[in-house]
Amino acid sequence: MAESTDESTCQEPEETELREITTEELKSILEAHRLWGDTDETEGARADLGYVNLEGASLEGAHLAYADLQGTDLRRAKIQAAELDAADLRGANLQGADLHKASLKGAFLEKADLRNADLAEANLYGAHLDETKLNAAILNGANLGGTKLQGRNFVGFNLEDVDFQKADLRNAKNLTQEQLDRACGDEHTRLPDGLTIKPCKQEKSDKKKESEEKK
Repeated sequence: MAESTDESTCQEPEETELREITTEELKSILEAHRLWGDTDETEGARADLGYVNLEGASLEGAHLAYADLQGTDLRRAKIQAAELDAADLRGANLQGADLHKASLKGAFLEKADLRNADLAEANLYGAHLDETKLNAAILNGANLGGTKLQGRNFVGFNLEDVDFQKADLRNAKNLTQEQLDRACGDEHTRLPDGLTIKPCKQEKSDKKKESEEKK
């Protein structure tokens, strides 16, 4: 299917052979996955939701760390405050999804489509973002620490309160000092030549360290 040039419109995912599941099946999968995580993988089962049609699904606060969501259609899904640490979201369609305050530490988001997604205050520390589409995504207050964003085009992005500690932004395109003045980083943040970033407040740094220790 040819991709539209209008990036503000939610597009049909390239993978059209998606599985359909019922609300009850989804509930059962989520319960089994939570048990799998709570019992160190001795009970329950890892969530296999790869290539499933979950467009518009309600997943607020869901426990999906390490879940298989590869190629899944999550357009406009409600995923606020969900736990998706180290989840496999490669190639997933998350256009317009609400991921406000979601935890995506170390998540695999290669080639995922996050255009127009709400990532405000989301924790993406160490997330894998190779070829991830982020056009028009809301990033206010997001933690992008430890991510590799070399060559990323930052035109039009509002980076208010974005945490770039240990992030690599070398060769970023259209990244301005005005944008960086709204964000914060540390001595390990790597920037294009000529640009600077203020250090994150100690309180924010301490919270990030606590979050990393829980991983």
